[in-house]
Amino acid sequence: MVEWSCCSCGCVQWMPEDYNKQLRASHSIFYCVNGHDNVYYKKKDIEMAEGLLMNEYSKNAQLEKIINQLNIKVKKLEHSFINWVLKPK
Repeated sequence: MVEWSCCSCGCVQWMPEDYNKQLRASHSIFYCVNGHDNVYYKKKDIEMAEGLLMNEYSKNAQLEKIINQLNIKVKKLEHSFINWVLKPK
């Protein structure tokens, strides 16, 4: 018997080892005693999702850097404009 817990409610349950292997190989949906669906995902799917997430983190960091650089330029322009307007004529 293999012990497993539901990903939704956490209730601990047992299933025959052969059935567990079959579910892991087929990635079929199975249910806990409370009716929550569970599935063993393919490692490739999880790794692909992790890779996509890391790409998004990288893009986010690049965009934050660009935003910070643009904010610095805006502040310099604001300062220059204020000095130009207030410059005695």
